[in-house]
Formats: sequence, C-alpha cells, structure tokens
Amino acid sequence: MGLVEFKRVGLEVGDRTLMNNVSFSMEPGEHVGIIGPSGAGKTTFINLMLGLLQPTSGSVRVFGQDVKKASISDLESLRMDMGMLFQTNALFLEWTVYENIAFPVRYHYGLDESVIRNLVMLKLESVGLRGAENLMPNELSGGMARRVALARAIALDPKFIIYDEPFTGQDPVTKSNLKTLMKKIHKQYHVSSVIVSHDIRDLSEIVDRMIVIWGGEIVAAGEVDEIMQSDNRQVKDFISGYSPIEQMGGDGDKPLIEELLEGNGV
Repeated sequence: MGLVEFKRVGLEVGDRTLMNNVSFSMEPGEHVGIIGPSGAGKTTFINLMLGLLQPTSGSVRVFGQDVKKASISDLESLRMDMGMLFQTNALFLEWTVYENIAFPVRYHYGLDESVIRNLVMLKLESVGLRGAENLMPNELSGGMARRVALARAIALDPKFIIYDEPFTGQDPVTKSNLKTLMKKIHKQYHVSSVIVSHDIRDLSEIVDRMIVIWGGEIVAAGEVDEIMQSDNRQVKDFISGYSPIEQMGGDGDKPLIEELLEGNGV
C-alpha cells in the first residue's frame, strides 16, 4: 500500500487554479523533497495531504484512505501517524519544553504521568536535549527551538514526518547539525518524510528524490541528480536563483488558502 497518492488532483477557487492535474506517489521508507518558488503551490500541496483542503477534482489518498471521503475522526486518526514540523516551530510560549512535547501525548492518550514523562525524556534524548525539559521557549536558541519542535513532531511515533521549511532562519552550523539530526531520526524511528524547502542544496543531502512545483503543477520530478541537472527552464532558474516576479506569482494564493481553510472549519 502506498503511503501517499495524488491522482490527477485539481483545486480551483473561482477563476483561480491553485493545483492543476497533479499526480504524485510515495512509498514507505522514502524521503521526498518539494521545492519551488513562493506562491507556487507547496503549502497547498501539504494542506491537501493533511486533509485541510479538499480537491475539486481527482483524489488524495494517505495510508490508502481517500481524505475527501474520510470523516473528521478518520482524518484525526490519519494525522496521528503524521508528524509535523512547522516553519515557525509553533511552540506554546507559555509552556515549558516538557509540556510542549507532552501535549500531543496527553491529548490523544490517557496515559499515566510517569509513562508520559518517560516518553518525553526519550524524545528529548533523541534530539540531543535531555535536561532541557524545564526551559521555556524564550530561553531556547533558534536551533534548540527547532529540535524541541522536532521532538514534539515524533512524540506519537508517526509513520512519516512533514517538514515545512526546516532550514529557514538557521545559521550554517545549526543547519548542518539539523540535517544530521533529521537523518538520525529517520533511521532511528523508521519514518518516511516530505520536506518542503527553498534550500535545494541542503535538501539534496537528505532526500531520495524531489518534485518541483511551479504554478500549481509538478514541472519536474526525479532523483536529486536528475533535478540538479534538469534542462527544464523553470527548474534551472530556480536552482540558479533567477525567478522573474511574473513567473513566481508572489504570495497571491495565500488569501485564497486562508479562505479555504476557514471554509473547512480549520
């Protein structure tokens, strides 16, 4: 059974096409990078995968289940197997590191506090932060906050992890340590991953293959070397850092996505 499958997926809002005839699949154990300029459709792609948006055509399947046909409880069960690392970390600022990581465990399972504590300590040790459980988010460096967010993403032992721009705002040393940690986590927990990033060279050190999204379409897909050596004009422009504003599309789809999410009760 495939882990994720997009089959001729389209998403339209009024006269705007946010996703156009997108087909994609990944198997357990794979690590896939998603690249493309701002406003290209990467966030839309992730929201479709999470069931936060529903396609207007085609189908999206996760763990073999059509997310469009899934009930709210079914979607919640699916998401329990999907860890998420947000670009902004999304830590609760009024809670300690311990409480941030314990939150998803408490929310989903009625476990004894001693069991929860053992789980939290295990996850903190996995990301190299044992002993940091009593710190507040404002006491963490940028790299530490990212690792706490990663510990929370793996709190429920997900089958795969979605990373949203994990390298943004990280200095070169922290970025290098993060890449090493991500690879360690993938091996230790036997998870698959989807990594959204603008940083194609850092991404190339982690993933098995990449897809390039541009204007709501997949314009290129393949192994890392294939993408890096692609003859596609858009891919070459993106890798070289040249992207005319009229091609990139800016962030014009953001208000539409927010509107769609609100319409789905999110």
